[in-house]
Amino acid sequence: MHWVSCFNAFDQSIVQAIQGARKIKEAKLRALIFKSIALSLTKVGKFDQAVQVAQRIEDAQYRALAFENIASELVKAGKFDKAIQVNQRIENEYMVAQGLLNIGAELVKAGQVEKANQVFEQAIQVLQKVNDGWSLSLTLKDIASRLAKIGKIDRAMQIFEQAIQVAQRIEYTWYREEALSHIAL
Repeated sequence: MHWVSCFNAFDQSIVQAIQGARKIKEAKLRALIFKSIALSLTKVGKFDQAVQVAQRIEDAQYRALAFENIASELVKAGKFDKAIQVNQRIENEYMVAQGLLNIGAELVKAGQVEKANQVFEQAIQVLQKVNDGWSLSLTLKDIASRLAKIGKIDRAMQIFEQAIQVAQRIEYTWYREEALSHIAL
């Protein structure tokens, strides 16, 4: 079988899978199947189609996970700008910030340090909308560590101090102590 006909067969299989998924009554199962279809599309480099399928997912959590997976595959393919665009479609600010942190880390590995710095700063801005002190403080600490590794020491110290301040405001003692101990590592 010629490789072009394999793609045609794949495309036809995807269309059939989408048609089948639409018929499923149970929303979570339908969402899971659409998420799987989107991931399959990313594995063969059909990122735009994967985004289209992910947009059909009604459940916000599964939709966010689908976009997260697509962004991750785009990063692996070196398509950083497109990964950032897809990551922005996630409706959970914490997940958006985590995605940006991961994209920034990969940009550093690719030698695109200034672009990584911009992405880290974008993650910091997104985190301002996160209300979970524990997650916020740990993510700020991770960003501070990444900034320090690319030589942005002053900015890293500012973010590190912000992480400590956020952790100190955590109401529950166990979470506060746990966050502060993670920051200290």
